[in-house]
Amino acid sequence: MAEESVENSGGVGEALRRLLRRVPADRLDQLWLFPPLATGRTERGLVAAGCLEPDAPGDRRVLVTLSYRAESAGVGRTFECRLQVEGHAPRDRLPRIMDGVVRRSDPERAPGPPRRVELKGDVRLVEDLVRELSESNDPTDRHSLATEKEIQGPKPAGEEKPT
Repeated sequence: MAEESVENSGGVGEALRRLLRRVPADRLDQLWLFPPLATGRTERGLVAAGCLEPDAPGDRRVLVTLSYRAESAGVGRTFECRLQVEGHAPRDRLPRIMDGVVRRSDPERAPGPPRRVELKGDVRLVEDLVRELSESNDPTDRHSLATEKEIQGPKPAGEEKPT
């Protein structure tokens, strides 16, 4: 079965909500939302984030990726994801790193370049993006929008770094 790019499937929005469970919104500086690939009822995708570090010197960022696999099955949908810290780099190098990821991708399978989103730690921009990426814009649909707690992120016991 051939893979195809899918738009507005909800997987990218769910991936962002899962990322927000681990990384507070005010630490998201830049995002790269890779177009998801679908094969039958299965969707796979990747979200990369350049995260602000409170104690980092200068303009260094932590680069994290969240890969996911979503599958529709009968009455429900399963969603599996993995968050990984990829390394640290100056902010101005992150776009070149993402360009390299795209260049190394298999052109037969890559659905296109990622969408780059500048957030600069602005919680309101993160909220707007979550809304945009949601399958439903119904504010009463808890499964389609991140909760305020998810957007604010976990309350650190000390100063936790995004992991």
